[in-house]
Amino acid sequence: MLERDGIFIPFKTFKFLAMKELADDFRSVVAEPREIYLSVQEVRSLTVYIRWRKKGVKGQQSYLVINSIEGSHFMLRQPPESQKLYLKFNQRCQPWRANARAGSPQ
Repeated sequence: MLERDGIFIPFKTFKFLAMKELADDFRSVVAEPREIYLSVQEVRSLTVYIRWRKKGVKGQQSYLVINSIEGSHFMLRQPPESQKLYLKFNQRCQPWRANARAGSPQ
């Protein structure tokens, strides 16, 4: 259990809320139209992920990894200020991705 605003909540709920807050923060900083956005998703195994998702028709959006070849191409198309912003948000996602790989407590 972790404490947030004086309330004790399970780690998984805290993690989901923190990821959702980060995605909402991104949406408030980066105006539409956005080519990619941060998506928080809980899969059937009850694992929670935060990932970059491309715009598209519902259910047909693919994911984008900023550090991939496709991600590099995306970044090169962006103005320098946007590149900094995307990298900043990508960096803010890293602790959650590292915890997912390490098998963080649920």
